[in-house]
Amino acid sequence: DFREGSGATPRWGQLIRLNFVGYTVDVTGAELSKYDSTYDRDQVYFTKHGNGQTIRGLEEAVHTMRPGGRRRVIVPPGPLGFAVGDKGPLPPYQAARDKMFGAVTDGLPLVFDVELMTVMDDLLDRGDYDEGDESDVVALLQAKARARQESLAEGEARPEAISPDM
Repeated sequence: DFREGSGATPRWGQLIRLNFVGYTVDVTGAELSKYDSTYDRDQVYFTKHGNGQTIRGLEEAVHTMRPGGRRRVIVPPGPLGFAVGDKGPLPPYQAARDKMFGAVTDGLPLVFDVELMTVMDDLLDRGDYDEGDESDVVALLQAKARARQESLAEGEARPEAISPDM
């Protein structure tokens, strides 16, 4: 890590924003050549963490980062990396895509300098993306229902019913 960052690490299903510089590696492994940069484009990479739309090697590296953290990630060819026409982040410009996919086709790793900017809950998709199972969700809902019943029993005002005429 270049910088540790602070706060909670992202959970699967949360929305993340990150900046990165993507490099190809020459055949000797001695020299990096930049092919893409969100800093140069002034456009962060925004995605849902763990949705399968980002290459696995980058997802796994970001999963242990904290907001504000910066790290170098080496994504080897194979299941952690790209396949031609695969997942993001894909450069928006053809020359950069050609350079990146040329390295992938040659079986070379890609290198990313990543900065995790923000992590936030997705308020529209409340899906359960963690490692738990459905019994965890049922137990959580039952506990919330019990807590609500107790608060109503203690005299808390009931919410107004919604009129069927609405």
